[in-house]
Amino acid sequence: MGERRYSSLRQYYEETVREAMEECTLCGECVRNCQTFPLIFPGGKGQGDIMAKLLDFLKGGTESEEVYRKVFGCDGCGNCSSFCPQGIDVLLLHEAAKIKLADRQAFPAAVNFVLPGRRPNLYDILSSLQVRPEEKRWLTRPPAGVKAVQDVVFLGCSLPSFPHVAAGFLEIMEELEEDFVALAGDELCCGTSLCPAAGKVDEAEQKARELVESITKLSARRVILLCTGCYRQFTEFYPKFLDLDFDVVYYTQFLFEKLGMLEFRRPLERTVVLHESCMTRRTGLFEPTKGLLGAIPGLKLVEMKNPEAETQTLCCGGLANMTFPDIGQRRGSTLVEQTMRVMAEFVLSTCPFCQLAFYPHARTGAFAIQNIPGLILEAMGRATYEDRLGRYWRCESVEKIIAESREFFEANGRTEEEMRQILPMVFPVLG
Repeated sequence: MGERRYSSLRQYYEETVREAMEECTLCGECVRNCQTFPLIFPGGKGQGDIMAKLLDFLKGGTESEEVYRKVFGCDGCGNCSSFCPQGIDVLLLHEAAKIKLADRQAFPAAVNFVLPGRRPNLYDILSSLQVRPEEKRWLTRPPAGVKAVQDVVFLGCSLPSFPHVAAGFLEIMEELEEDFVALAGDELCCGTSLCPAAGKVDEAEQKARELVESITKLSARRVILLCTGCYRQFTEFYPKFLDLDFDVVYYTQFLFEKLGMLEFRRPLERTVVLHESCMTRRTGLFEPTKGLLGAIPGLKLVEMKNPEAETQTLCCGGLANMTFPDIGQRRGSTLVEQTMRVMAEFVLSTCPFCQLAFYPHARTGAFAIQNIPGLILEAMGRATYEDRLGRYWRCESVEKIIAESREFFEANGRTEEEMRQILPMVFPVLG
């Protein structure tokens, strides 16, 4: 996976900042092409000098409210990096500034709800609403005394929030007779929620080292990932400071390679609008995903384009949904508006955050949300798993969700008080 270049993740960010400071001309292209900037600073206030303030802060200068809002309001789409004429990965500068702010204990309170080990935890609550302990087909801590396996399927923190997707993929793995074990967070975490999301770089590195050690102990030859955030960590960051003794693939890449072993028996005869997420573009995963879906009999794909700038993705709000939910939700509204505009009957995205952005509107019947493992199982003539999160979105209130999900969350040892803390964040329109 490449040579180790840095002693730590922190050092990688520090060296990246040092190099960027030598190359940045403060031309302003990154800010002019930032679609989140008008939401962070209405009226364009501060557009001319925000990068100067950001670089000054990274050099050891003064912390400011503008820098704080700019970096934690960032959705992580990466448009800034795409438009830099110097080739600077500007997104990494935003993430480096988060690290300096977090070192000073300056980060949005909302981020605490997605950090591993904290309670209540957003992902844990969403999973607890939908699946009983005996239904979980994954382990939440490294197995003891397990023989070596060919593959580790790592679901991360977020995929257990979509147990119908996780269970569907694991059933396909069993159908293919793969030798694997499935692991999930939050004790096992890739680190995304810690850094880049919250700037807690040392904690993120510790989680990364623990996760890689757990996988290595299983003598796995390959890790299959279902979260694009996890994929970025494993492929972009880990090789900078860790030696990986296994291959890393995204689940759509894996399934594309296994197409010859998947027996499709039922043409689906439907049109699905495929959304390219920001992280799918950054990690180069969109093409293999299209190739996989294009092989399903009867399935017609339509790519969703950004009507304002086709070279830019339609962002769901990304990391801003964790740090500044109001900004993230407004950013995601553009994605949903375009979905409505193309008159989509079925919508598909491989990004967990994008999926969450679609749910409030899917509840009205405007379109239905699909998932890749579900489509494959259906084309194979197999039963699919119920999307219980979608069912809860059709409830009339948070009170109704609590009543319908009580048997699930109590079986998982979660309390009604925890539900009342988290559910209004996830289902804000229900009240």
